[in-house]
Amino acid sequence: MQNSQAPSNGSDHNNFHDDEIDLFELVEGLWRQKWLIVGITAGSAVLAVVALLLMSPTYESQGFLRSPLSSVLGPHNLCAARTTCYASRQ
Repeated sequence: MQNSQAPSNGSDHNNFHDDEIDLFELVEGLWRQKWLIVGITAGSAVLAVVALLLMSPTYESQGFLRSPLSSVLGPHNLCAARTTCYASRQ
């Protein structure tokens, strides 16, 4: 069986290094654009505060009350079991 690949002369090794991400170059690019990043961040924060101050607060709540069934309260009702109910005196 014949080998169809050409012998490697080291050029594959150089191509591998071209695919790497240079972190120093990335950080350097961010550092060059630092004022743009700070400006966009500060502008967004100012717009958020202005929008928050211009909005009127809205408070909303809902509640539902249901009276319990007498069959549920029956065992807990002490006045029904006695002839004299002290809880009803004031």
